[in-house]
Amino acid sequence: MTPVLDHALPTDYHQSDLGKLITAILQDFRRTVDTSPKLSDAAYVTQLKQTLSQLVLLSTQIALPANGHTLQRWQVLAQVAACDLNLVKFFESADFKSAVSTDFTTRARTSNELALYKSRQTKF
Repeated sequence: MTPVLDHALPTDYHQSDLGKLITAILQDFRRTVDTSPKLSDAAYVTQLKQTLSQLVLLSTQIALPANGHTLQRWQVLAQVAACDLNLVKFFESADFKSAVSTDFTTRARTSNELALYKSRQTKF
């Protein structure tokens, strides 16, 4: 973790369960990468994939865009970027895809519920 960026993040983020989980995942990644001086490209990619899959599982806990919690999203991305730029490139795209999919599903469900409500309304 880059100490400068680490201090730039608000304290309440680090104290959250999500912040702690992401910190643990990233520390494990850095430990593996940094302690293997002759880490091959294949081993790096394997570790990158493993860490990315763990982060993607947690991405459902990150607030969706445009819901007033943009700062939290940027804090997570900044934390991942401070660890590894390759990792953040993949994570950001996977997280964005997940957010769009969730937003689409929520809107579709809301539209269906609204249509059902309107169909059941009594007309006076």
